[in-house]
Amino acid sequence: MFVRWRRRPNRDHIGTTLIAQLVGSKRVDGKSRPCVLAYLGSCREPVDTLRHRLWFYERCEQKLNHLGLASEDRAKIDAQLAVRIPRPSNVDRALWEHERDILTVRFGRPDGFAIVKGWNAANEEERRRFLHELRKGDGNPSPAVGR
Repeated sequence: MFVRWRRRPNRDHIGTTLIAQLVGSKRVDGKSRPCVLAYLGSCREPVDTLRHRLWFYERCEQKLNHLGLASEDRAKIDAQLAVRIPRPSNVDRALWEHERDILTVRFGRPDGFAIVKGWNAANEEERRRFLHELRKGDGNPSPAVGR
């Protein structure tokens, strides 16, 4: 088994998405043929965006747990995934949870900036700047902001 990577353009035509598939091989007429065993997940590029990596690994963990692979196969697949998309650390997870809590308080939903035009296309630094500007505001979180 191995991880095969595919790339496709995003629906909004801004950037691309990496798709991870778990592939095995089987013999057909005496020849080895690849066979897709499972779709593991997708990650928007750039893959250094924290929330993209978190969502990708959340999906992959669910799928790999459901498949019930042997421990050595699971370790091999995890290593192949981490080479292409860096695994988020616990500090990264805590940072994202904190930012998600702020978004929920301000906008009433954890992905509150998805309604702001261009948020999904913004890079991590632009998002941090935007969050910093919101925190500097009047200090009175309002769910009505941005609606």
